This record gives sequence, structure tokens and C-alpha cells, in this order.
Amino acid sequence: MLEKVSGEKAANLKATMNWENKEILKRQVRNLKELGFTISLGIGCNLSPREKAFLKHENARDKG
Repeated sequence: MLEKVSGEKAANLKATMNWENKEILKRQVRNLKELGFTISLGIGCNLSPREKAFLKHENARDKG
């Protein structure tokens, strides 16, 4: 879902992703960053090249 909302503020993501608590969402995104799956932007975050490659692999596997 994050690939569709790159650079969004947590408050906007909260509404888009139906999260009740913005702080929990932010903590989850920070956890993804620690794993190397997201890159922080000035506002919001973006998927890292590592995560994009993983998603591409998973999508190809699902289609195969």
C-alpha cells in the first residue's frame, strides 16, 4: 500500500489505510525503515529499492 501513497503525511496515511491511531502507524513505518524497506522523505516515506525489488519478485511469483 505504501507504494501508492509515497510522500504522504501520517495523518493522510491513517485515513487512507484505515488505521485508528496515527502513532501506531508511524511506529510501523519506522519499523519498516529499520528493516531497510522504506526511505524517509522530508514529509512521509517512500519504498526503498530493496522493497521494490521484493515486491516485483513477489508479484512475478504470484503470476507464475
